Amino acid sequence: MLELRGARTLAMGRTRWVYPHPDHEDRLIKIIRPQIGEEKETRWFDGRKFRRRFGRYVSFSREINELLSAWARNRRCPPALQKIHGLVETDLGLGLVVEKLVDGNGHLAPTLDNLIAERGLDGELRRDIAALEAELDSSHIVLGELHPGNIVRANDPMTGVFRLVLVDSFGEKLLIPVLSMSRSLNRRRNRRLFTELIRDLERRSRV
Repeated sequence: MLELRGARTLAMGRTRWVYPHPDHEDRLIKIIRPQIGEEKETRWFDGRKFRRRFGRYVSFSREINELLSAWARNRRCPPALQKIHGLVETDLGLGLVVEKLVDGNGHLAPTLDNLIAERGLDGELRRDIAALEAELDSSHIVLGELHPGNIVRANDPMTGVFRLVLVDSFGEKLLIPVLSMSRSLNRRRNRRLFTELIRDLERRSRV
């Protein structure tokens, strides 16, 4: 079991904490925040309350399943998704081990939130967002949510090329997986999510 309690937290999201992997410099460990309780453990259906099969780890299961689906179709991890290396037991609960995405200086890759605050929505970022949408579409990736905090701009140390990468909130959420079954429905939904994302970023850039 890995000990993370007391370690430096690299990032904090609404539902997860991100820690450096103590044994691999090129990996991170994502932990579900302890405060995420009953609303993730259970769900309502037909007026009745049921315990979720995966409990608070339902987001882990969605992302792993989506990555497996992408591998089955494309025989690779799409560049638009953060690579998952597996699961690990920690003293803070089950952890999801993922690749560490970095900027050109080896620091954690900045989110779109960071970039918009720093430089606004310029032409380069617009092209990067369009490329991300195209990659997700060609790989038939189902999105859960799309917002500036779950997209980072990472540098590939081998090629020096920058790209936008989705770091969480992907995978089918619907009880009946219609988005997974229908490429056209998924494409329309993803197009709507990207349109809303661009509008949000344009609004932030004008402030």
